[in-house]
Amino acid sequence: MKRILAATTALVASATVAHAGGLAAPTIEAPVTAPVAVIVAAPVVGAFQGGYVGGALTYGFASDYAGSTDDVDGFGAALRAGYDWQFGSWVLGLGAEYGYSDVKGTIAGTDVSLDDTKSVFARAGYALDTWLPYATLGYTWSGYDNGTTSVDLEGASYGLGVEKLFTANWSGFAEYTVNDFDDVNGVSDLDTQAVKLGVNYRF
Repeated sequence: MKRILAATTALVASATVAHAGGLAAPTIEAPVTAPVAVIVAAPVVGAFQGGYVGGALTYGFASDYAGSTDDVDGFGAALRAGYDWQFGSWVLGLGAEYGYSDVKGTIAGTDVSLDDTKSVFARAGYALDTWLPYATLGYTWSGYDNGTTSVDLEGASYGLGVEKLFTANWSGFAEYTVNDFDDVNGVSDLDTQAVKLGVNYRF
């Protein structure tokens, strides 16, 4: 009886192994590789938004006189402050500037000098990443002296410029401005022009 029971047990075990397909080889799963992230640089949004203060070196000269002129020009410096609003790529801003200048020369045989200027301006530009080409429109006041007469000049001003962001806070700019002043002492259409190179601190 014991022999029959042992034989039966061995037979059942053999059948079970055969039905299962024998001993299964161990399965080795491949390591899971994390997907590689592709980093795409996002455009600068609102980089020109906010207030700023700045300064510039300037070169000014006069033009478009009814009378003759002789080297009416000179160097100077300017301080400015303003605020910009950015809407997508469009930038709109308001600002004010005070400029010290030493513009001197001769008009119709008379020595003249143009004193410090004070300006308010609006500007509009289109941001190209960290570059901002822009146009300005404003109003400027300046002093005029020919040795015997000292008067205050005022008139519209307009110009073109470009600003470049170097960091989140610092930028540089170059600007060309025309001041269309009132007639003075028989000289019509007294215009002055200025080229400015400067830096702004943004906050």
